[in-house]
Amino acid sequence: MVVYLILYGAGVLFASSVHYYMSGMSLILAALYLYFYDYRRSGNPFHLRALFSLFWVGGEGISCFKLSRLQTDWDPVTWGSFFIALAAFWSVFGLAEARIRKKREEGKDKREEKARRKGVEAVSEGTEAAGSFGRLTAILLLTAVSWAAFLLEAAVLGYVPFFLRGVPHAYSHFHISGVHYFTVSCVLVPSMAVIWFLRGGVKKRWQAVLDNDRRYDGAFFYGVASTGIFCRPSCPSRPPRRDRVRFFPTADAALAAGFRPCKRCRPDLTDFSPGQDVAAEAMALLHRHFRDQAALSAALNGLGLSRRRLAALFQAAYGTTLHGCLGTLRVTEACRLLRETDQPVAQIAGEAGFDSLSAFYRAFRSGTGQSPLAYRRSAHSAPDKSSGPC
Repeated sequence: MVVYLILYGAGVLFASSVHYYMSGMSLILAALYLYFYDYRRSGNPFHLRALFSLFWVGGEGISCFKLSRLQTDWDPVTWGSFFIALAAFWSVFGLAEARIRKKREEGKDKREEKARRKGVEAVSEGTEAAGSFGRLTAILLLTAVSWAAFLLEAAVLGYVPFFLRGVPHAYSHFHISGVHYFTVSCVLVPSMAVIWFLRGGVKKRWQAVLDNDRRYDGAFFYGVASTGIFCRPSCPSRPPRRDRVRFFPTADAALAAGFRPCKRCRPDLTDFSPGQDVAAEAMALLHRHFRDQAALSAALNGLGLSRRRLAALFQAAYGTTLHGCLGTLRVTEACRLLRETDQPVAQIAGEAGFDSLSAFYRAFRSGTGQSPLAYRRSAHSAPDKSSGPC
């Protein structure tokens, strides 16, 4: 703010000495300084305070050029009003930003611990919700202040320009120094509303990434700044940190920004179905390891998805659950061993992958409608009619 104060003071001195172009250039330099100050600090070219400072102070600078012959010199009240408005916004924004940052840091450990238990990176939904509510409150408050200032001017001046006819420059005279700037502050409401809506959309897209929701495939893509890779929302990779994610409307936009397509979800291919490929891989692992529960669990974990997400993909692809398919494979193997060998039932249960004899009996009766011994007898007496459940 020291640089801004120096440049703003220079603008006042230049204007008082009738050097209007120098005054305008001083304020434009101040606007650029304030913008790049927040941009360098945050790395965000759309930082709200940076944009506000750029257009507010930059607008003052353009006005100081006296491009219209209707303009008159600003009095000290006008200069002071401009300065107080920016200083108040700058200070309040800084305090709010510091408070949010402090809350994030205080809750960081708890969120990370919770995220580790869930297998994803920490995301502060509470902070997002608080931020959305704060932005909406700011929009409503700014609208209320603008209306109050407008009604005050209308009451003091005794007219509303829109309802006057045949009066030249009615809008130019509808002005009370120090008040009118609050009246026209409503011009910020549309841009702030856009930010509010966009932030809500970002939250939905981020939730789709966390859920690997393939319904959003094609609707947007996300890139991870730390890896330089972009993915579909349904990518089975582990969700990245929220602060490293950028969203893109198309794959071409992500490529143009320098991101490479992910080799797992192939966002550059329009006919690629990563969910079906993962489900097919899980099915192959079931057939390969259904006899060994430990090996099967390790292999499924190697796919990089949570068990819940994997189960959902499997259900969508095959119409049955992982557990149901695993039970069918084991009962089918038990049927084969009962037909082709004379091994005891307990041994067959172990070789088919069941961890207990009671679990084997329940699954076998559920799948075949018979006990293992009854199945063996019927298979030996009529082998062509006892082929098992699958």
